[in-house]
Amino acid sequence: MDFGRSLYWDRVYEDYVLLATWQALSGRDRLRVPGDLEALLEEVYEAEDPGRFPEGLRERARGSLERLQARRKREEETAKKFSLSSLDRLLAYWDEGALVAQERLEDDEEKAETQRLLTRLGDPSVAVVPIFRVGEGFFLDREGRRRVPLKGEVSREEAEALFRRAVRLSRPPVPQELLKEEPPPAWRKSGLLRGLRLLEVGQVFGSGAGAFRVELDPELGVVYLPV
Repeated sequence: MDFGRSLYWDRVYEDYVLLATWQALSGRDRLRVPGDLEALLEEVYEAEDPGRFPEGLRERARGSLERLQARRKREEETAKKFSLSSLDRLLAYWDEGALVAQERLEDDEEKAETQRLLTRLGDPSVAVVPIFRVGEGFFLDREGRRRVPLKGEVSREEAEALFRRAVRLSRPPVPQELLKEEPPPAWRKSGLLRGLRLLEVGQVFGSGAGAFRVELDPELGVVYLPV
């Protein structure tokens, strides 16, 4: 199960689920769809017993199951909180961001609780505005015609234009690195911009064989290229 590099599978599924899936498929030379699916799902998601794994994997399975159960407990508490709220009030929110603000959750991109809600209880992510370094300045275009407002006052039109350019990224370690940085001073005064971070196109994240460069493709949008 060692591929020599991280494949980020555990960024999509919990480690325990991957281990249980591997064990459920071990020894099979074929899979009938949909005939075999129900039994496989029950084996993977209902038989939560680390003792059924080979000895070399039991500790890994036990630790990952404990993390999975703790996460479920936290999410259950979050669900209980909203279940006690007025249904009419909850249905009035147009998106998760409005729900965070109006229900007085931590209105902060760095807070794990807010992150869970904003990404539908998914992995941490960060909203970024891709920018280009041209000479000594930062611009919204490669040619250096539209300078990024970083100081002073940002007009509402400028704030809306920046907000529309924002994209949310979740590939590690992009959120972990960018959320350590503060937004530009001018952005902190704007409700639209204070949760955004700058992402310089061409910036490198990670190290060693797993390092990658973030680029902006005119057709594909944000892409990750190995370095």
